[in-house]
Amino acid sequence: MHNQDSLIYGILPDVHFRYSVAEISYSVTAASNLHNLDDSNTELLARTMIGAFFWPTRSKKIRK
Repeated sequence: MHNQDSLIYGILPDVHFRYSVAEISYSVTAASNLHNLDDSNTELLARTMIGAFFWPTRSKKIRK
């Protein structure tokens, strides 16, 4: 099985707008199936995983 997850972030130069995109459905589905989670817990898992991905970037900015 090939992991299709991705995390993309950057700046749109024309409008000076920062963006972040996360596609983690593969990992969320795998973890949800492994732990037999219901839909509400799967949603919580997805939100937690996305937050964990973006936290290091945010905390690096705070330390500067």
